[in-house]
Amino acid sequence: MLAWVALGASGAADLTTAGASNEARTLYRASELQIFAETFRGDFLRLWEKPSTGVSSARAEIVSRQIDKHFGADVLNRLLLERFAVHGAAAESRAIIEWAGGPVGKSVTGRPRARQDSDLFGVLEAYAKQNTTAPIEQARVKLLAQISRESLLDQVYISSTSVSALLVSITLALNDDPVGGAPKNTWERLMPELFAKAAESMKRYTQATAGALQVEHEHVSNSELGAYLTFRQSSDGRWLSKEAATALLAVLRAQHEAYTADLRRVFSKIQ
Repeated sequence: MLAWVALGASGAADLTTAGASNEARTLYRASELQIFAETFRGDFLRLWEKPSTGVSSARAEIVSRQIDKHFGADVLNRLLLERFAVHGAAAESRAIIEWAGGPVGKSVTGRPRARQDSDLFGVLEAYAKQNTTAPIEQARVKLLAQISRESLLDQVYISSTSVSALLVSITLALNDDPVGGAPKNTWERLMPELFAKAAESMKRYTQATAGALQVEHEHVSNSELGAYLTFRQSSDGRWLSKEAATALLAVLRAQHEAYTADLRRVFSKIQ
């Protein structure tokens, strides 16, 4: 299991999305991180819904705009893609790109994607409903869960939702005290606890990411999913999983710092 590691505040590489190579795009697509880029905002809003009732409508609107600015799907996709652009020369990258050019890789990474729902637990609910009305065969359900675990996607989602919870805490602290709320060590102080608390529901996160993979790869056959699992269990696949987990946390940490600074600045101007 991937234990919580406090990452440094390294930002994204100094590259533009337009300048990212096809190889970088292939690596990013294979990482499955687009799922989290597209659902992070929705996951935050789901957690924010209840405590936000104690925040003025003006400040709630500011929060929504700042979340869009720092954690919108297009923003996170761009920053994550930029991070993958620095890996093009790695031997593992070349092996993954070669795999992506093969029949299974093309099936998994080469087709147009279905945009994910607004939050991952919404995907889980849709997945559960589909299983009730049109059950997915158990062999496929098992494969999806294995891929989720082997690729660390369930643990990546725990990290992602832990950051959402941290942002809720920071936002409430700044709402109460824009100057002194959310000190600089908030990430180091709270993230290990939030990660450990979320990890207690590991099965639910595995189910959520398995549901997202079903949406993402509905066209992929069971035999192809089996081959995809084998790739994920290989040394190159494990390298990709670890790089993806590191990339997502590094980007979210940098964005959380920018969000905190912007929200503090704007809230301080409101009496």
